[in-house]
Amino acid sequence: MSKRIQGKIKKLLANKRSGFIHKVEGVSEKDFYFIESNLSSISFEQLSEGMDVSFIPNISDEQCYANSIESTIPIGIQQSRIKIINVEKESGFILSVDGKRDIYFQRANLIDGLSFSSLNKDDIVFFEIRVGKDGFLSAINIRKDNSLVGGKTNITLMETIHNIIKTVRDNANLISDPYVFEDYCFTILKLLGLTDTYQYPRAKQAGNADGFFKIKALEVLYDCTLSEYYQDYKKDQIENYIARLNKTQITIDTKEISLNTTNNKQVWIITKNKTRIIKDSDNILVKEISLNDLIDVLEERLSNLKYDNLMTRLLELGS
Repeated sequence: MSKRIQGKIKKLLANKRSGFIHKVEGVSEKDFYFIESNLSSISFEQLSEGMDVSFIPNISDEQCYANSIESTIPIGIQQSRIKIINVEKESGFILSVDGKRDIYFQRANLIDGLSFSSLNKDDIVFFEIRVGKDGFLSAINIRKDNSLVGGKTNITLMETIHNIIKTVRDNANLISDPYVFEDYCFTILKLLGLTDTYQYPRAKQAGNADGFFKIKALEVLYDCTLSEYYQDYKKDQIENYIARLNKTQITIDTKEISLNTTNNKQVWIITKNKTRIIKDSDNILVKEISLNDLIDVLEERLSNLKYDNLMTRLLELGS
């Protein structure tokens, strides 16, 4: 297998979602061609001409190709373009790094010495991402070059993801307050990218589940508990959840959410135990879902920007 080498992006062909990397002395006399599917852990929108990348060369007599292309920018440092600048409010948005959600920033998020007035639309900037409790993304430590901040060392993307997941998992294992556990589960669901996720107001939770989410053809009412012996005292509640999913809509606070009779429906009891199927009732699966297994899915999603099988992965948990 060829060794990974480094080079600079020479040209981007946005209409063809492809481009060229400059030839590398001692490796090839031709530029390296690539298409979007050759990217690894980076989206096409994050690329820019002159950007440093690493890749695995694939050289033939006819053409030189670049495979498994990655950014050489230290991570958690990201690179993208400024999409929107609001001079009056001294805020703006940076173009999405995952092809979905643009990233908010304001003047306070710039590094010392960088003035807001020096920023313009389409400027390339380097930054770190902060994820809020609701899954909202914001940029911090924004700068115009990729120099390290605060003496950080250059570590790989996978090492960073490993460190993030380790922290998330360690924190989960320490939770002993049921309300904190409930909020933590909600946060993990949001971080998974489940945008249609709702929590029942705590003051109105008597007899209700803790929350609900839907993704494509999957609809789930979920409850969170730290108890290992929940089945006896939650038996009636679980039957109530099944009945609710069999209706055409549910109401959370004042929001009415339509349910599709042809969708897959599940009841989840999220715990710190093992994932398993509890029962199948009226074609609605009742499952115990380990929070650790959800964190595993989060790790898979963070490790692959092109991850697109989230619904299937969640649907099959415990199967």
